[in-house]
Amino acid sequence: MDFLSREKIIQGLINAMPSIMDKYNLDDIGVYEEEGEGDKYYMGYTIRKNGKVYMINTTYVKNEEKKLAQLHNEWTIQQEEGESKGYQSLENVFDKISEDHVYFEGSVVDIKDNGELDVSNQRGIVEFSEELSDGGERNEIIEEQSEEQ
Repeated sequence: MDFLSREKIIQGLINAMPSIMDKYNLDDIGVYEEEGEGDKYYMGYTIRKNGKVYMINTTYVKNEEKKLAQLHNEWTIQQEEGESKGYQSLENVFDKISEDHVYFEGSVVDIKDNGELDVSNQRGIVEFSEELSDGGERNEIIEEQSEEQ
């Protein structure tokens, strides 16, 4: 493991921010850091995309000299609804976050009382996942195509 100073890691994160912000069309980006229990330390980014805030981090281990090394190449996404783990790269993280943001420009998308989508003058595909009470997850893809006018 290569141990680096906290400052050097932060500088690397800061240097990457402009390209990340442009590539993934983010509203805002900043450095995220949190000292964990024992020798664990978490670093990454706090981002805002379409008004929603995410904390993206990976785990570091701290040595006696207070230097840090990435423990494993795995990223975690934290948000208000909870967290998801196991992303092997930042690209995988931002792909997942982008999947959560499906918009129909210039139209209104409503959920009808019976759970169907009402898409005015558009056709589209919306993907969502829902945590179930037994701890599982249900993933569905709903397709709706409005009639051509």
